[in-house]
Amino acid sequence: MSRISQTSPSFALAQGGSPLQHIVLIILCGIAAHGSILLTDYIVWDGWSYGSWLSQHDQITHIRRLFQEIGRPVDMLFWLPFVGAENTAIWAKWAGVGAWLISPCLMYLVLAKAKLVPREVALFCCVLAAVLPVFDVLGELSIWMNTASVVLFWGAWLLVLSLPRRAPLSWFVRAVALGAFWLAFNLNSQLVFYCAFAVSLAALPKLRDGLPAVFDSLRRSFLRYPDFALLPFFYWGWKRIFTPNSGYYLDYNRPTLSADVLGQTSRSLWEGFVLSECYSLFDSGFWVVLSMLVVALAGFLLSRRPRWWPPLGGVGLSAGLLLGGLFLLLAAALPYAVVNQSFQSFGWLSRNCILFPLPLGMMITGAIGLSSAAFAPTRPAVPWLLLCFVVLLAIGSANRTTLRWQAFGAKQVSIAEKLRASLAQDPCCCSIA
Repeated sequence: MSRISQTSPSFALAQGGSPLQHIVLIILCGIAAHGSILLTDYIVWDGWSYGSWLSQHDQITHIRRLFQEIGRPVDMLFWLPFVGAENTAIWAKWAGVGAWLISPCLMYLVLAKAKLVPREVALFCCVLAAVLPVFDVLGELSIWMNTASVVLFWGAWLLVLSLPRRAPLSWFVRAVALGAFWLAFNLNSQLVFYCAFAVSLAALPKLRDGLPAVFDSLRRSFLRYPDFALLPFFYWGWKRIFTPNSGYYLDYNRPTLSADVLGQTSRSLWEGFVLSECYSLFDSGFWVVLSMLVVALAGFLLSRRPRWWPPLGGVGLSAGLLLGGLFLLLAAALPYAVVNQSFQSFGWLSRNCILFPLPLGMMITGAIGLSSAAFAPTRPAVPWLLLCFVVLLAIGSANRTTLRWQAFGAKQVSIAEKLRASLAQDPCCCSIA
């Protein structure tokens, strides 16, 4: 992938903004999309039981047994800060949203450090990763480990790419990165995603030089980082030997490589996620029109400032983003597909889409770059305006989702309060199984 010359006047947008300014922009866009979650108080899913267990010390055995039976006893480390806390649902929203906003910032730093794409392209991929409404369960107490694991995953990659040259410090940072990956792999789907991203880091810069150069780069990377290359296999072996599934969850998420299962999950990925996600972006006519007007006004006001619109990187980079994003998307979906888990862009099953944001951000950026190169090659503002349009649609969709869950959650809370009042008045009038 070729880099845009950093001496070009059209590179002003990326070079005019420091990495810190880019990170601030990512966070602001993420807050615009998901910040409204922090103002809600609903509990909809498994957070009901988790909150009950964590709030009472004598109930902690239930959650410990759950983690033991699903083969992830280390999960308890992620919930220790919530033990005995009041308003755990509220704390979970702040922790979950905070983790979600930190993750795309780390993704941006990793992409910039690896020099796979120009900084302004990495910026837009990660802005999209921050705002796309692919994870309805954001802020759910029972999903806190997932969002925390994603932060650890990208933080560990940043450490790997920043390894110092001095031996003592290098080994210390290396050990910290290995430990962070080990904890991050508690979200087991990141094992496959880790391998796919590692291959991408080593292979993509050498694609133009042919397959021999790609294989040579992979070989040299393995020899330089054998501990990181073997880590996912060691982790999976340790998990299967020392913390296997047991009890009620003996067959929980057992892999099944059958054509029927893969075909069913592939259909759910296309119909339940891709098509549904596209629909959700456009399901408010008012917001679509408003977004179009905002983008048109921005394009008109800035039309006389062409240097504000750096080239998106050309056909080669856009095609690489599209294909690379598709490769990572399939890697993110594969672990769920082989255990017969479906995909949806809404509700509880959206938890299976937690690794989709960056691949989707790459694919959308690449697709817009290719379309603009084909239909508006002399207008560098077009791809950036289209990307801004998608960001605005995503922000609107995310906030509509939050409002809908708040309304539904309010009904749930009301039902729970009425049940408590009934039991307090006459404990014999009803029972809860």
